[in-house]
Amino acid sequence: MDDKELIERAARAAGITGWWYEEWKCLVYMGAPAVINNRTVSIWSPLTNDGDALQLAVKLGLCVSIDTENHCAEARFTLPGKLSSDYCVEDSNSAPVAATRRAIVRAAAAMADNQGGV
Repeated sequence: MDDKELIERAARAAGITGWWYEEWKCLVYMGAPAVINNRTVSIWSPLTNDGDALQLAVKLGLCVSIDTENHCAEARFTLPGKLSSDYCVEDSNSAPVAATRRAIVRAAAAMADNQGGV
């Protein structure tokens, strides 16, 4: 799954409606603070923006953990009606913050897939 599809699925899980803006590699939706083609829009890019990733994790109730010993980041989630949780793990050797953001977005996308939100 490429980054565009990953972000679009994560947005669905979070209830964010917008459109892909290829030039900036992000999802945009109506509102402030950026202007694209004379429209004021908001930019949503949880793969590159720490705040967007954190808000996504909080909104979806993800449990995020960083294992510095094993160099990985994990985002764990439980779907409604399920007793066990699922998780997404990313190798964080070279970029632990980026790996954490990606684990969060992957978990959100998986939630959308499992809830029929795609």
